[in-house]
Amino acid sequence: MGKYKTIEVETITFDFDIPYTEEGYRPLKESLDKVKDISVLVNNVGNLENGLFKDIDIKSLNTMIQVNCVPQMAMIKFLLPRLLDRSNNESKK
Repeated sequence: MGKYKTIEVETITFDFDIPYTEEGYRPLKESLDKVKDISVLVNNVGNLENGLFKDIDIKSLNTMIQVNCVPQMAMIKFLLPRLLDRSNNESKK
């Protein structure tokens, strides 16, 4: 594997095409809570509708906003305390 043999990568998949609810996002939060150490978060989710804005229906626009905004907020909310603790512990070394 090269120079960084101790680095582990874990991928968690989740369908962000659902409106946020605590119950709906619980499986994601539980998966994140099981990860031992998190130092980098790659928020790789997005949705874009093709065509002219005037031709895109409201349901599609709502989905686009849901997928492009809510997951980033939720992931940061779930992980920020752990990332800050990790950063504070690193700076004390």
